[in-house]
Amino acid sequence: GVAFLTALGNPEAVSAVVDINPHRHGFHMAGSGLPIVAPEALPELAPEAVIIMNPVYREEISATLKVLGLEPEIWTV
Repeated sequence: GVAFLTALGNPEAVSAVVDINPHRHGFHMAGSGLPIVAPEALPELAPEAVIIMNPVYREEISATLKVLGLEPEIWTV
């Protein structure tokens, strides 16, 4: 995630990093300073797109987004 955000070169294009690990919530990503939030924070952020760093989790994340009432565009790296 850190390498991707660094390569992106436009940190303003991303509003947060989502992690299911509760021990990471409330912290920030190294380098970019983006907040790390729980999936449950996404409705408030109302993302237009979600970037998934590992395609193995695409179905799980898509299902979670639907449960949260969200239908963002999904991109997989």
